[in-house]
Amino acid sequence: MTDLVVAIVGAGIGGTEMAGYLGLHGTRVRVHDIRKDAVGGIRDRGGLEVSGIATGFARVERATTDLAEAVDGATLIAVTTLNNDHQAVARQLATLLRDGQVVCLIPGYVGGSFEFRRALAAAGCRAAIKLGEMDNFPFTGAVLGPAAARVASLKRQLQVAALPAADGAAVFNVVKRALPPVTLARNVLQTGLATMNPVLHVPGMLGNQGRLDAGERFQFYGAGITPSVARVVEALDAERVALARAFGVEVPTVRGWLALTYGLDGPELYPLIQRLHHEIFKDSPAPGSLDARYVTEDVPYGLVPIVELGRLASVPTPVAHALTVLASAALGRDFIKEGRTLERMGLEGRTLTNIQGDL
Repeated sequence: MTDLVVAIVGAGIGGTEMAGYLGLHGTRVRVHDIRKDAVGGIRDRGGLEVSGIATGFARVERATTDLAEAVDGATLIAVTTLNNDHQAVARQLATLLRDGQVVCLIPGYVGGSFEFRRALAAAGCRAAIKLGEMDNFPFTGAVLGPAAARVASLKRQLQVAALPAADGAAVFNVVKRALPPVTLARNVLQTGLATMNPVLHVPGMLGNQGRLDAGERFQFYGAGITPSVARVVEALDAERVALARAFGVEVPTVRGWLALTYGLDGPELYPLIQRLHHEIFKDSPAPGSLDARYVTEDVPYGLVPIVELGRLASVPTPVAHALTVLASAALGRDFIKEGRTLERMGLEGRTLTNIQGDL
């Protein structure tokens, strides 16, 4: 057991996997969720039964719906909720945070730290904390029951950055104690624009609307990412990479990311996606409907800020914009209005140059 205390805010699949993995490796873990059923089984059992790449019983010292109880004395507060909930989490944390604590968004998607910082300030946070974000979620797996989780894999390549970047070393040193594969990125635009979920998920969802509407069960990567969908993924990916370059940061292409993260290397995306399904995920069922986080999180917090930052940096993003408009029409929502705009990030009216100087 170490002196590292990690409070995980959000007991969904990702947060539960993280609690199980860290608990097995000697970290003092607390888990918070506003849903009683998400933490009740963990609290009653005193932890989680974990299977997969790590096996055994992971002790969780607190599993609670009381956020103050979860974060009191925590070294690292890992926010693993949907990005849709980040503003609410920031408002609730604002008066609970204490000097020296590290808050890390896992992941921050695109522009997450900007929005979270703005929300903390608006809610009256006065604590001298360190704020960071990761580029992707560390694990794949599943929740198997009220107090059981499967951790199928830990990604080989993980990045963390801080806002401002000058706090990067402090954030990195704490996060690396929990997740040794992590490396320090240049800034939060590098981590944000390295996020792959929107690039892979949104084309796959919108390219399979008929299947989803019919309630068809299919493997998202194995059957849903067809050759034509893979071409849309690559076109969207090219916009993301060009935007990162405009902001002075380098991010891997989707094919490069598959090589770094899963060891899947090759010149064409479609065969790599098939290998991702058969060799890594093996079972990756598609969501049950179009109205799922692969759209309702990945569009407003992935594609919308890509379009918005593209507007600021004069980088064309026609594919990201078209997919956003199509998703909005398909679900009868306005994801541009709902999403992470420049205003919500506190970047409206800024220039490319002064944003880079403020990182």
